[in-house]
This record gives sequence, structure tokens and C-alpha cells, in this order.
Amino acid sequence: MNPFHNILQFDFSNIKKLQTSVAGSFLPENCKMMIWKINSDCNLNCNYCHDDKPSANKTFTPVQIEKAFDKNDITWFVNITGGEPFLYPEFIKIIRVLTKNHFVSINTNLTKDNYSQLFSIEGKDHILGINASLHIDQLESKNLLQTYIQNFNLLKNSGIPILASIVAHPMILENIVAQIHQLNEQGIKPVVLRFFYGSYQNKIYPESYTPAEINLISEFILPPTEFAISNHNRTFFNTRCQTGFSSCFMKPDGELFRCTSDAYSLGNFISGQAVFKKNLHKCNILRTQCLFECMFHSEIKQENYFNMLRKYIFKKT
Repeated sequence: MNPFHNILQFDFSNIKKLQTSVAGSFLPENCKMMIWKINSDCNLNCNYCHDDKPSANKTFTPVQIEKAFDKNDITWFVNITGGEPFLYPEFIKIIRVLTKNHFVSINTNLTKDNYSQLFSIEGKDHILGINASLHIDQLESKNLLQTYIQNFNLLKNSGIPILASIVAHPMILENIVAQIHQLNEQGIKPVVLRFFYGSYQNKIYPESYTPAEINLISEFILPPTEFAISNHNRTFFNTRCQTGFSSCFMKPDGELFRCTSDAYSLGNFISGQAVFKKNLHKCNILRTQCLFECMFHSEIKQENYFNMLRKYIFKKT
């Protein structure tokens, strides 16, 4: 049985009933969650990307990775991101060894040629989903849009859960509805929009979206909590949090951190030197980099959380 089923099926209508964070309410004691930034290398060059420039990333073998994750009696849910993960050496073998005992989701731009190799993995049902990031301008400029479409339909028809996600950058919003409808006609469903976090033309986003832009994005956004996130003041300072205790963030060199916003290392996970916190702690970050991560793992007052979400989730009920 998938131990993460309750998290994946989380019903925000029950938010008042929570006694702890979302993750803390549903995560079994022997399970941990990780965001693994496996590399910084990417074959696209999106101008709104905040990722590091490609460098000489340290790489690990499937044997090293399997040993690190199987070291203790813990079931891991690993969200693998990059860069572009499918550029990583022996990436399919890495997924094969991880899905023996753990669960993965993968962020990819769907422009490589080895996706069909996922079908032969014995633990394919442990691939919880693929977030197929869709960068239309980049794909068109590199003549890769049809490659994306073919790979998307290939994976969807195989039964692996997949969705296409587009960063709702202000410069693309004018034509985005028509583009999404065209993609739908070619089998690309579902397509969701993600808020852009950053600056554009001296404005800070998502705070600077206009009401019209918010209404447009609302037709395609997932999950609805992103609306509440965009309204938040982006600080969870002094709030108790699960990160470093039941969840973590790993960089390409294997160094482990509480979360994507924290610069204090817990040690190297791949070498077996990482030490998790024994108790929940209070956040010491003044401005978070990943709001959804915080909303999922922090113990903000549930009444306040519900009030923040209610406007968006239940506005039509």
C-alpha cells in the first residue's frame, strides 16, 4: 500500500480538524519526504529560471544512491528536480533502484529520448507522478515542442500520472488561453499554471498580478492553495516546522538541508553523515523561497490557515 496515499488525496475541507501541519497529519512515522535537486544542468535556457548556472555537478552511482536511501528502515517520498533530471548519468537506473522500496515524483521538461525506459521498471507503480514543465517559447525556438507532445502522450498512455505545468510569467499571459486550448487538442491534459515568483519590469510577483491576470490564472491553477500562498506575507518565522525532522532538501553534492530556504547543512546524505533533527523546531528564515513547502510542513494556526484558504477554495460553494 502506498503510505503517501492520504497526503496525495488531502482534502482541504478538513483543514479545521488538523492538529499539526498537513504533512504531520498524514505522514507515517517511518516515512520521510525529500526534495532532491539532482543537478543544475539543463538543455533549455528560460529567462525566468532562478536555477544556478550549469556547473561541474558531483554525480553519484545508482549503487551509492541505493545504499544511502536504504540505510535505515525509512520509506522515502523523493521529489526529483533539477536542472533537467534526465540529463543525469544512469538516471533510469537510479529510478529503478529507488522505486524498489521508495516513491518518487519527477520534474522534467520532456525533451529527452529515454522516457519509454520507465515502462520496464519493476516498481513503476512507485512513480507517483511526472510534472512535465512546459516552456513553450523555449521549445518552439529549439524545435522541441513536438518532442514534448509525443513524450507527454507516451507517458500518459502508459498509465504514469502526468500533468503539464506552465509558469504564469507576465510576458506569456496574453496568449496563454489559446495556447492551452491548442495543447489540449493534441492530448496535453491536464495543463496547469504555476505562479511566477520573481521580478519582471521592476515589479515583484506574484504580488503584482492584476485582478484580470489572477482571474485568468484561476482557471488553470493547481493546487488551489497557491492562491492562499500568493496572499501570504512570505514569512513563517518562529513557526514550528516539520522540515529537518520528517522532510528535507538535498543538493546535487549530497548535502542535506532542512528546506530549500535554509543554508545550514545537516550533513551529507549520500555519505551517510546527515543527522536529522530529533524534534520539530521553530523557523528562523525571514523570507521563504518556497511557500508551498512551508504551507505543507509548518504548524501555522489552523484557524488562520483555514481563513486564508477559505476565500479561494470555497468561494463557489
